[in-house]
Amino acid sequence: TGHVVFDMQNKSFQMNYGGGSVDIGISKLNDDASDLLWSTYIGGSDQEYVHSIVVNGFNDVVVYGKTYSTDYPVAANALDTSYNGGIDICLTIISDSGDVLIGSTYLGGEGADGANSISGVPYASFKGEVVCDIYSNVYVASTTSSDSIQVSSTAWATNRIGMQDGYVAKLNYNLSVLEFGTYLGDSLNDGAFNLKPAKDGTVYVVGVTSSPDFPTTAGAEDEGYNGGQSDGFITRLSADGSSILQSTFIRSDSTLNDADRGLFLQVDRDGEIFVLGTSGGSIVADTNRYVGPGTNQGSYIRKYTKTLDSIHWTSTFANLSHSAFLVDNCKNIYAAGNGANGNGNFELTANAVQPSPAGFYIIVLNPEADSLIHGTFFGTAGSHVDGGTSRFDKRGAVYQATCTNGFSFPQTSNAWSGNQNGGTYDLTLFKI
Repeated sequence: TGHVVFDMQNKSFQMNYGGGSVDIGISKLNDDASDLLWSTYIGGSDQEYVHSIVVNGFNDVVVYGKTYSTDYPVAANALDTSYNGGIDICLTIISDSGDVLIGSTYLGGEGADGANSISGVPYASFKGEVVCDIYSNVYVASTTSSDSIQVSSTAWATNRIGMQDGYVAKLNYNLSVLEFGTYLGDSLNDGAFNLKPAKDGTVYVVGVTSSPDFPTTAGAEDEGYNGGQSDGFITRLSADGSSILQSTFIRSDSTLNDADRGLFLQVDRDGEIFVLGTSGGSIVADTNRYVGPGTNQGSYIRKYTKTLDSIHWTSTFANLSHSAFLVDNCKNIYAAGNGANGNGNFELTANAVQPSPAGFYIIVLNPEADSLIHGTFFGTAGSHVDGGTSRFDKRGAVYQATCTNGFSFPQTSNAWSGNQNGGTYDLTLFKI
């Protein structure tokens, strides 16, 4: 949000705009989006950007972003109450009622933290993720160019290795204790973009690396760096962040000078690993797996064994700027992203929610990715997300916050706000 007057309800954690050009804005609507339950600003006197949010086991809202402010609102018992310089990661937990600060902390050092600089990744500076486990511990995948970001004494890497490293951290439920924090990378630029804790407490991390010497393990499916702009990676960390259990590049076999990227990761109920990413089109689908129409197969979904020593299969479809990914309780596979713009490279099903051209595309594949369950456009040609993460739930609904210009965004008849509010772009929301 910029200088916008929110329709604040009776109580909000932060009623007033903090300052600078951008604050974080968090809103809660009821189930069918017919009523605004609360909204709040979160920010200090300089700029803040939200990258991802998640709801924990207490129904509190956990917010991950970055801040330039020396006075970002932090809790008295925060892990780090002081701005560290450059750009800091900010983590904040707001109560389900929107009026109580449960926890809030800086994470960072003297350099740029939470602000990925790897070239060739769309909306790179907004990549990163926050998730919670069943105990409401908070996990963060991010990036750092600092030598002094918070790490644990037994971390796999306690010092920055390259130009920019990935950063992985686990904090307790109210952000007062660092359970572990570690650098992840090697000699050049690396970024951790998404992560998931497994049932056994180990943590899977996916991202992008331009380091040929990124740490991999013997027996992994793709041990060698393929070159080009970047390769993706998947790394499995021990529960305390002290060791790498398995690690592999995500890459094609092509010698093209392209970029392979790992963007999202899911762990199914049997512990097997699914990755959503993009490539220069040189990652190809396996026989008898879903392949989208057209020649631009820039998006891929891969399924790996839990020890990353084998790829079960690869499926591909046209390139998108991806914003959400899920494997549901029945193992169906969901992906969403923008950049479709209604072209013929995206397959629609007979039950498409919106068959007319639009910026967003949502795809659902069956558990073995050999058939299409659902394909639909949604929004307008200009609907997009500048990085960040939206959500599917395990029951198969996507909750997507988008940025849209114009008045033609499809709405439900009882929508809380049915009008564009005066800016060039408005925040638009949909649930399918």
